[in-house]
Amino acid sequence: MPRSGSLIIVSLVAIMMVTATIVILPQEEEGMFHYPSGMVENDFTDICYYTDDYFTKPSTQYDDSFATATLCFAMSAFMSNIHDGDYKNKSCNAKEFLRMYNFRNIDANDGYDQKPTKDSIGIVFGEKTVDDDGKDYTLIAVGVRGYGYEAEWAGNFIVGTEDEREGHHKGFYDAAKIVLDDLESYISENRIAGDIKVWITGYSRGAAVTNIAAGLLDMSIANGEPVLGGNVTLDKEDLYAYCFEAPSGVYYEEGGEYPDPTSDIYNNIWSIINRNDPVTMLLMKSIGFQRYGTDKYLPDSKCTEGYEERMEHMLEYYDAMDSRPIMMDYAIDDFVVYKITLGDNILTDSVIEVDPDRTDETQWMVLEECMDFVIAEAGGREGYVRDVETGLVDLFDDICTHADDKLLLELMETLALTLFLTTDIEELVNHIVEGDHKGIVDGLVDAIRISLDAKGFDSTKAESYADTIATILVILNGAFKDQRMCSNFVTLAMNVAGVGGAHYPELCFAWLKSMDPNY
Repeated sequence: MPRSGSLIIVSLVAIMMVTATIVILPQEEEGMFHYPSGMVENDFTDICYYTDDYFTKPSTQYDDSFATATLCFAMSAFMSNIHDGDYKNKSCNAKEFLRMYNFRNIDANDGYDQKPTKDSIGIVFGEKTVDDDGKDYTLIAVGVRGYGYEAEWAGNFIVGTEDEREGHHKGFYDAAKIVLDDLESYISENRIAGDIKVWITGYSRGAAVTNIAAGLLDMSIANGEPVLGGNVTLDKEDLYAYCFEAPSGVYYEEGGEYPDPTSDIYNNIWSIINRNDPVTMLLMKSIGFQRYGTDKYLPDSKCTEGYEERMEHMLEYYDAMDSRPIMMDYAIDDFVVYKITLGDNILTDSVIEVDPDRTDETQWMVLEECMDFVIAEAGGREGYVRDVETGLVDLFDDICTHADDKLLLELMETLALTLFLTTDIEELVNHIVEGDHKGIVDGLVDAIRISLDAKGFDSTKAESYADTIATILVILNGAFKDQRMCSNFVTLAMNVAGVGGAHYPELCFAWLKSMDPNY
């Protein structure tokens, strides 16, 4: 439920929305936008500073204020927590955002108007005329959904092989092609022609999709090919792509037929990255994955001069966020590396203590080491695709297709409780340590079946799900044979608040606010 006093804010915002179609906001005017967060039934509000003047600068020039305004747009493109089950209204926040700033012909694609699938992507479009040095352009805004996308979670795990989709992450690439196809359709349906500017953004999965879509457009521009149907003209300096906390989905092989993703061809694409965010480490550079364009890293304790003062300034904004009551405390800088000494009985005889020899290591350093280890144990990209991908995609597709985020959380909680009540945990752990696939399946399947039944899911696939989980646990069991890696995974578990909180959109927003003179 909204906090005390929120009713007044919501009423004021509602009045603004009603009048937005007739009120033209002056330059650099602030506006209130809505965004969802957490497993609650309401959305939250914050301030955005927008001006058409952002589009008079070339897109190859990074702008702090423009980055913040673009994140506001990306957060508004998240699937609203309200309008339960009414997908045609789940894009309401992004539409209101664009309406507030006098965009017209605002629309969402079919992927947003329907229940998500593993292959869908939600997009919101709008257009307006902007002036750049006395010349009129049609500015097209493209907001790619990056939160609340349900079964699209399964698409995140469709990596594919090097022989598919130019080697790029297959799920992200296919979604990016949908973005470009739907953008072309939007241009055609609204009879847009001539010189255009494109403003495209997304967060998390939406950012990875945005990154690839913008990269494909840049490549077409560089090759002198017609873009988006051929009736419009788009210069690279007029394509504004900001990607927030994006996983790496662009495959690059040095000496291959495609140019370096960080070359000048793509220097209008910006990825704003928190080094401590585990999502941005997928997939790893060690197996050839990068992002198009330039990575702009948020401040962190290891690499930023004057970090303590900058962090304190950021926290002023973080703690003032409307959604602050449902977020964990900022804990990234409380990260501590632990070491574990395994006993005969892992559950009762092992000793966990702070590692005095690793006090200078940060969250992102340990995360990178763990990610590289998992990829190596899985047999690289080929091993993952061969042994893990199909089962993992099916698991997420089956469950997410029939559940919203809240129900998924309830299912996980039920499974955790059922495991401890019905399973010999010590025996299960021994099976994991030994890499005994069948033993893990036998230890999991009954608890999975009971949990699925309890939450109204189809339990006939319990053994298939257990088989997939067992495959992953067998891959991870190598950590038990390596003292450092075992300690690394224990460390991540002991620092779960910082690891999970690093991907909060509000954290990225607070950092950008702290560097934006508008705030």
